[in-house]
Amino acid sequence: MTKEVYEIVDPFSEDAIVPGKYLKLHLRNGYLAVIKNWEIDEENQKIIGVGHYFNRRREQITPSNQNIETKFEDCVLVESNQYPNQNFISPALMAVTTFTGIITLPCIADPKSCFGSCPTFYLQEGDTITPQVEAFSSSITKALEATDIDRLSITEGDGNGVFRITVKNEAHETHYIRSVELLAVPKVENSFTHHGDDFFYRIDKINPPISVDGKKDSVLQLFQNQDQWEYFSESDPNDLTAKESKVIHFDLSEGNSSGILITKRQSLMTTYLFYQSLAYMGRRVGNIMAAYERASPWVRKAQSTIYDILGGIEVEVLINDRWIKVGSINEQGPIASDTHLIPINRDASFSQVKLTMSKGLWRIDQVAVCNISERKLEPLVLEPVSVTDRGTKDEGLSKILVDPDSWLVTNPGASHTLEFELPKGEQFDLFLRSKGYYTEWIRSEWLKEENLEMTKLILTNPKKWLRIMAPKYKLVEGEMEDLFWSSKYNRHEY
Repeated sequence: MTKEVYEIVDPFSEDAIVPGKYLKLHLRNGYLAVIKNWEIDEENQKIIGVGHYFNRRREQITPSNQNIETKFEDCVLVESNQYPNQNFISPALMAVTTFTGIITLPCIADPKSCFGSCPTFYLQEGDTITPQVEAFSSSITKALEATDIDRLSITEGDGNGVFRITVKNEAHETHYIRSVELLAVPKVENSFTHHGDDFFYRIDKINPPISVDGKKDSVLQLFQNQDQWEYFSESDPNDLTAKESKVIHFDLSEGNSSGILITKRQSLMTTYLFYQSLAYMGRRVGNIMAAYERASPWVRKAQSTIYDILGGIEVEVLINDRWIKVGSINEQGPIASDTHLIPINRDASFSQVKLTMSKGLWRIDQVAVCNISERKLEPLVLEPVSVTDRGTKDEGLSKILVDPDSWLVTNPGASHTLEFELPKGEQFDLFLRSKGYYTEWIRSEWLKEENLEMTKLILTNPKKWLRIMAPKYKLVEGEMEDLFWSSKYNRHEY
């Protein structure tokens, strides 16, 4: 049991952004408790402290300095401005932190360009470490916890059947990783396994495009190979929902045995919009996130509507002179590219594929057509056999990642290497399946832009809000990539 002492504060006062002042408990019934002198009773799953209650309208309804005891199960979200190097409450509780410490210079120059990563998995190959997986990028609250499956570039272990991958928290975020599994499909010569429509497919005969929009120019070269030379466009200065289409031509393919491979990642548009929305919400972020956790329809509708309006990559094929939609790609994340397979499943041949997307939202590395030789493959599912925390193996962490009711909770600077045991001497197409969610730390610089009217627009008229945000994003679009990467968390900044 730990105990820390803080002064009490009004929930929406200016003092609420001063470090070491408060603990706010957002309750399942809509009430709010603000407490000091708290204790965390892990054994009995409760928080004990001294403070007072506010009702749903945030009117104080009890005297200050009364004893308050709250069960974990009655609390949907904990809010504070502490930021120690560990989860300060309990892995069982979702926490939102207001961060007032030292940040990188690029982040000070433009707080909306601050690095944000969600859990990112890296592979070490010789002297090179490369990002492979950006896990559950859109899972920004516990209610949005999701499972993510991503293909890895490596096909075998270290020669002794051991496969290692490192997951890092490189931003001012708290990550809640419920599980990480390695999915292995035996490799067959001259073929590859890819994931699409919740199934695994074996493919071969990967064919690049022969023209884009009827031209054989530099744009075609960007689409032809998976080489990190990406096609992307600039956003529309007046409307972030403005669309563009690219018509990609291939040699004739049979629809019922073909698939479309698309390797992509997002631009920083959604990162900017997410951070800007948090800035406008300001000190009310905790209230709004708690409302989401309590399944408030108006909050959930706003979040889903913004992503629906921006949209994913809509994929169509031209069959019998008609464009027919065959799938879409909506997975978010600006860091690690991933490849999606869209099976055609049509009894007709085609040679043209059309991609439609919001301008400036997607960065596309490759588009190809392939032959599907096998469907609905069953992978070998492997759990981690060990977890290393900055060079030291921790058996407790290994148990957490195989316990469906627990989370590995990490804060900025965390780095964990997971080991899996593969059958020796065999090669596999490997995928990582991860499940969890994360919460973003609120930077003190953002609170200067707190704006109730803009917050109402986000929640009630997101399409209008996206039009208002178009020229604002345009001002920083050109420099965001450089600022974003140079503001990555450095664990020695404190």
